[in-house]
Amino acid sequence: MYETNLTNRTLDFALRMAALLPSVRALFDARALPETRPTWERHILAIVMDSIPADCGAVLLEDYVPEGCVVPEEWIQRLHREREPLHGPVPDGFGLAAALVVRREVCGLLYLQRAASEYEEDQALLLAAIAHLASAALEGAYEQEWRENEWERGLPLETFLAGERVRRFANCMPASPASPPPFPPC
Repeated sequence: MYETNLTNRTLDFALRMAALLPSVRALFDARALPETRPTWERHILAIVMDSIPADCGAVLLEDYVPEGCVVPEEWIQRLHREREPLHGPVPDGFGLAAALVVRREVCGLLYLQRAASEYEEDQALLLAAIAHLASAALEGAYEQEWRENEWERGLPLETFLAGERVRRFANCMPASPASPPPFPPC
């Protein structure tokens, strides 16, 4: 009985995380449509809160600050410096936060808050793992957007090779702008 219950919970969690990835991508794409951002934020928070109970939460991405749950400014600064998950008392209860990191830079964060009880270390580690998955989805979205922009500009491959960011993906780029981009092997 216990093994079946554990298997069901593990499968349920895996399915939630599989739903998280395209939702994060949709939140990224919603930058151009501010009216849809709150919907994707609520969807992502619902997925996260299924695993880590909270009264409210926020997904901060780039310059977007959602309404509702207020993330303490000192937590935002600490996440930018330390990049380690944070948990502890906040003005309205107890908070839990983890950084979203893309290209070694903090580009946002996941934040949960509840009034009832403090978050445990294992919940902080779980949120950090969820943030890591969300960061991977964001990195893919940023890279895809960058590739599409460069492809549309029609720049030769040599121009791409100027920056460190591009060198990572040099083997994924087509030999000439006239040929279609291959499925990236990296």
